[in-house]
Amino acid sequence: MAQQRVHPRMRTRAGMTLIELIVAIAVVGIVAAFTIPGAKRGLVTESIRGARRAVTTQLTRARGAATSRGCRSVLHMTGGANGRIWVTSCAIGGAGVDTIGPVQDLGNRFGVTVATSGDSVIFGPNGLGASPGWILMKFAKGGHSDSLSISPVGWASW
Repeated sequence: MAQQRVHPRMRTRAGMTLIELIVAIAVVGIVAAFTIPGAKRGLVTESIRGARRAVTTQLTRARGAATSRGCRSVLHMTGGANGRIWVTSCAIGGAGVDTIGPVQDLGNRFGVTVATSGDSVIFGPNGLGASPGWILMKFAKGGHSDSLSISPVGWASW
């Protein structure tokens, strides 16, 4: 059997050339340049939504505490970069007030700044809010913002 000679330029290669490597890195860089800002925007938006969900969860907690304990419950809120929310209700089996669940620091947990037009939402023993008017909460982070409106009867809408 005759052996075929392979021309030296026709040998197979086991790697990539420097130009191929530079082109691949450039393509990855271009793709990253378009996707990273969108991902950052998504994280900011999700932080704002998380803060809004935390407030609606605490509203539900306050309403549930009022109906289950048969007394008034209050969702307290503060604004600013250290905006916090917490629920208080009558103590079980005695006088005084209990804090129901943890005090949530929205500024530290979600990195948002909170602006609120009120400082509390009051729920009666029937679970309906007894606040004097609408409360508007605005959550802001990184140039993005969202708001939550709480009706006098304690229903949230956004």
